Amino acid sequence: MRRTSRRLGRQLSKRLSRRGSNNKKQGPPEEVLLELDRSKHVVRFKGVSLAHVCAVLDEVRSGKAAPGVRVLVAKRDLAKDVWAGRAFRDDGFVPYRKSGELQEYDEADVEERPREDWTIADVCDFVIIPRVTEGERFYTEALPEEDVGEPFQGAFVSQARSCRFADLVTALEQHYQGRDPRKCFVWLDLFCANQPRLLTEDESVAEERAALLTSGFHVAIEWFDERLFFFDSWSKPKPLTRAWCIWEIFGAIQAGKSMTVIYPTGEEDQFIEALVEDFNAATLAISEMQPQEAECFSPKDLEMIQEAVETSVGWPRLKSMVVAQVVAWLHEATERLAEGRWGEETRANADFLNHAGLLMNSADKRAVALKYYERSREIYVKVHGGEDHPSVAATLGNMAVVYEAQGDLRKALETYQRSLDIDVAAYGTEDHPSVASTQYNMADCLEKMGDLARAQDLARKALRTWQ
Repeated sequence: MRRTSRRLGRQLSKRLSRRGSNNKKQGPPEEVLLELDRSKHVVRFKGVSLAHVCAVLDEVRSGKAAPGVRVLVAKRDLAKDVWAGRAFRDDGFVPYRKSGELQEYDEADVEERPREDWTIADVCDFVIIPRVTEGERFYTEALPEEDVGEPFQGAFVSQARSCRFADLVTALEQHYQGRDPRKCFVWLDLFCANQPRLLTEDESVAEERAALLTSGFHVAIEWFDERLFFFDSWSKPKPLTRAWCIWEIFGAIQAGKSMTVIYPTGEEDQFIEALVEDFNAATLAISEMQPQEAECFSPKDLEMIQEAVETSVGWPRLKSMVVAQVVAWLHEATERLAEGRWGEETRANADFLNHAGLLMNSADKRAVALKYYERSREIYVKVHGGEDHPSVAATLGNMAVVYEAQGDLRKALETYQRSLDIDVAAYGTEDHPSVASTQYNMADCLEKMGDLARAQDLARKALRTWQ
């Protein structure tokens, strides 16, 4: 196992170095096709059209797909292999359960999952697999030719099966907004793998599956037009808790290819709420993502994945790349929403723009941060009927921080002083935490300007307040 993961890293590096610098997309070389041929009976790397994926969602919602089927979720452990949270059919059929159907359960121990909330696993187990079980064929073999892409056409899509299928589809629709869904192709394992064969215990299938999972996926990921990683949440994405999703991210890194994180509708609003409510908590949630703690049903698979990451790119680099993608999305969402809400003159929007400025400044986008701060200040002044309000003072203090970072110390000091004067007048004393924060920032600015006496005096005042 240890030798396999190290050898895999070397093989992928060699493949990458042999690729030319021609910008025109070329098909995989013969050695790559031979590698993928080892698993051709369990997976094919032709995607399905986004139009078809959307049609499946419509069928699930309407009841046309899996007619009459109700998905139940165990509220407690019902058997050794039917744990709390596991889904099964209302007739007692439990997917992948070797011990057969679940014979007895109390209605109080289960809850029905609405079709709108069916997970990717539910759609695979109760819609896709029943359609292709007979003959152990690929799902794509039954689709019209126009709904199946060419090899490696479109996007390789990584996702965790515990996520809502509807969320995945809406995220894909957002990503391809403005394009013809009939001509956008996505590779999703539930549609593009031979699900019936993957369920068999045939030794030859097990060998093909092993070849696919240990190297085939990484070889294939490199050759798709793009790599999309679906996260169901901006703060606690389920895919980062699943080791095979980490393996796919690792594959993109090893191949030196870009990856794009996509999110479902509503995540932007969730982020904005968190940003306004508690800026520090919102940004901390991103840094606390721990992909190295991802889990896997198979201990051997988990060991292989952890070994491969640790002996090549390492967990810190993998985490930094994931966080960078999340942060990039947050910045884009923030800028898009800020522009859309620019004319809204409410306290809530002023709060949002102020915190959006904090986010932009943390990303060294200082011109954008100043733009948001200034608009936030304008709204606060209008809402509160003048500048004499702590919210105005806080925004001015944030602007001063940016001026100081830009090296305009005189303007920074003047702006700090405006903020300080407003707070002292508003609170009626210098003995207040907000006043102390501004005094301490002014002290730092004065020190840079060479005025050490005033800097020390203000720093002492601030420390006395905080004690």
